Amino acid sequence: MTGKRVTLAIATALAVGFAPAVLGGTAVAAPLTAVEATGTATIVQEGGPLVVPSGEEGAVTTRIRVTLPAGLTGPVKARLLFPQPTWELPDFDTPAYEPVTPTCAVNGGAFWPCPWDSPGNEVVFPAAEAATTLTYDIRVDADSRAAVMGNLTASLEVTDGAGAVVGSGPAAFRFAEGTPENYQRTTVLARDKAGVLWQYESTGRPDKPLKARERIGGGWNAYDRIALAGQLSGSFENDFLARDTRGCLWLYEGVDRADGGLVPSSTRRKTGWGWGIYDTIL
Repeated sequence: MTGKRVTLAIATALAVGFAPAVLGGTAVAAPLTAVEATGTATIVQEGGPLVVPSGEEGAVTTRIRVTLPAGLTGPVKARLLFPQPTWELPDFDTPAYEPVTPTCAVNGGAFWPCPWDSPGNEVVFPAAEAATTLTYDIRVDADSRAAVMGNLTASLEVTDGAGAVVGSGPAAFRFAEGTPENYQRTTVLARDKAGVLWQYESTGRPDKPLKARERIGGGWNAYDRIALAGQLSGSFENDFLARDTRGCLWLYEGVDRADGGLVPSSTRRKTGWGWGIYDTIL
């Protein structure tokens, strides 16, 4: 069924002002009135607009609950239509992945990747058997670039097995600034008198900009200049530069730890001589 029902209403004899033949009146054909009742699905985003922190906070989930028209049977399909982009993503020199990573689930099932950067800017859910209520979950993880997307209102469109739309409704997303990822934050290096190098990672928070110090290792008094130098080795992690007292520059590639922290690699690579002519290395 398509959710559309046609009810035939037969007016009673008294209502149309004639009497049946058995009552002595003249028999008149009773008019048939077609009353078209189109069932429309009710679509509600539970909890209202989903606030998506754009940063390292992790994924958040919204659920869209669909109440189908009574009597609807067969397969039901749904797709979430997003507006065409009107923003320009900032260039953070990031890995080649999308700023938003959604996953989806139907009726509380397992989540699966459902990118909405496909042609048509939509997320297509798998078909589900019609029931009184269906649920569509979308879990969104966003990096710092996504904050420019601001407020987005998508539309969940539900169709029956024949492709007829049985309902549509809004689903709102608010992309807000979150904590910048580690690759966007800097690190303060400090060497003590014993030659031990310490690292103070930034938090991305203005009220407490630095984390507690972490010991990198000893022997760093062999260098007179140490700097965090950006992505020099071609990886997506910041690298470390160190100049020894003879003017030789050494590169320590940055290593991303499992907890998101950054440390120099245990091996160094010679960059070149002659760096003793400089009084500053940034």
